[in-house]
Amino acid sequence: MEILLSKQMEAADKHAIEVLKIPSIVLMENAAIAVAEEIAKDLDSSLKICVVCGSGNNGGDGYAVARQLVNRGYFVDVVALNSDNLKGDAKTNYEILLKLPVRIYQDDFLSLEFLEYDAIIDAIFGTGLNRRVEGEIETLIQKINSSNRRIYSIDIPSGLSGSSSEILGTNINTFKTITFCRPKLPHVMYPAKSYCGEVIVKNISIPDSSVAFTKPDNFLLNKETVPRILPRKPDSHKGSYGHTVIIAGSIGKIGAGILSAKACINSGSGLTTVVTPKNFINAFHGHLPEAMCFNTVSEDFLTLKDLDAVIDFTADKSCLAIGPGLGTRTETAKFIENIIKKTKNKLVIDADGINLIKPEWFEYLAFRTVLTPHIGEFCRLIGFTKEDLIKDRLNICKDFAIRHSVCLVLKSADTIITTPDGKSYIFNEGSAALAKGGSGDVLTGLIASFISQGYSVEDACKIGVYIHGKTGKYIETKYNCMFPKASDLCDNLWVAMNELL
Repeated sequence: MEILLSKQMEAADKHAIEVLKIPSIVLMENAAIAVAEEIAKDLDSSLKICVVCGSGNNGGDGYAVARQLVNRGYFVDVVALNSDNLKGDAKTNYEILLKLPVRIYQDDFLSLEFLEYDAIIDAIFGTGLNRRVEGEIETLIQKINSSNRRIYSIDIPSGLSGSSSEILGTNINTFKTITFCRPKLPHVMYPAKSYCGEVIVKNISIPDSSVAFTKPDNFLLNKETVPRILPRKPDSHKGSYGHTVIIAGSIGKIGAGILSAKACINSGSGLTTVVTPKNFINAFHGHLPEAMCFNTVSEDFLTLKDLDAVIDFTADKSCLAIGPGLGTRTETAKFIENIIKKTKNKLVIDADGINLIKPEWFEYLAFRTVLTPHIGEFCRLIGFTKEDLIKDRLNICKDFAIRHSVCLVLKSADTIITTPDGKSYIFNEGSAALAKGGSGDVLTGLIASFISQGYSVEDACKIGVYIHGKTGKYIETKYNCMFPKASDLCDNLWVAMNELL
């Protein structure tokens, strides 16, 4: 499913109205019916509702919703903000409402106490806001939030931007958001997502062709958009599904490589070999007999002593996963620099592999690499503060992927995949069960496994992120969000994989 920015939603509206000749008043009426139907699912018609309407089209939706609710038997009051400035369809719906048994507050809206209502409908701004609210409107939003009443927002909670997940200032903290046609960026990305409540996307007869006209490049990663896992032929063999090499481990950090290798094996890699310091090879064999280990010379951390042998060994391998538990010693950095510069394999780089990367290595990563940092690692990589990154996370990720021709997987509660062609895929069904050490190592093994099995780098990222997140949800349901370990992720990957087969 596409995710639209404000300007794209406006363009889709305009295309539907001007090119396909769907009357705008029809779209507004369809929106009002959709909102009223959703509210009727939750609230009995004996309840009192206040609809707070701005002066734009979002306010027009609110006036139409108020009429729909009156027709369903609800007691409805309306706050009409700047009604003298109404135009077009919004003005039409306001003038209809004047003829109905509805109490309308105008200049005296700040005297209104919302405690007498059972629910409040927010139709103040919609998608057009690009600056923080101030003055009387800010005071009004604060009163609505403090009323402790159930709040429904039409399209986007007022005060949020339709083109960013950043918190601009004061905004409605809603119980449920009813939006139209497609989700918008604040609906799917934190921190704005945390103010949207449950998000319901309603069809109001804007055709798919109008959405396609806007050339969307942001997509929600869900079961509808994730690639399927191909069935295996009965006469296939281990060589049919690639050979993944996991370059991982250092003294005190061997578990990360074990988790990556286990995830790789459990998600279908035909062969998996671990390159790890020789002091830890027995530990790998003991925990994971299905994995092979490369016979290294380095004892506690990887060094240039093993470089030539590892390059020779990996020359014909499908994918190299670099980073879990490697450590950041200077000797290891030199080893990894040479692996990156002297190999041509597909690469998945995570954890300490990312921490070791220097800007002058980027040219060697182009068109073959997945980087899977969490927010802290990505900030160190690009020299941003966390605050600056959060303000414009999506565009920063896109710019990085395009400039360096890599696939970037920025891990967070809403994981972002960005590709060299400027597309982004957002997975926002993550679980707090993933908030433990080792979870990222599992994702590394997953993505590397699907690359080795022959999926494109982009598709492997989508499949890996989806399975990883869905498995987190599954084990949270099975146990809780505190108990599961990263090894539980590895043991339960089959559940989400079955969805995609």
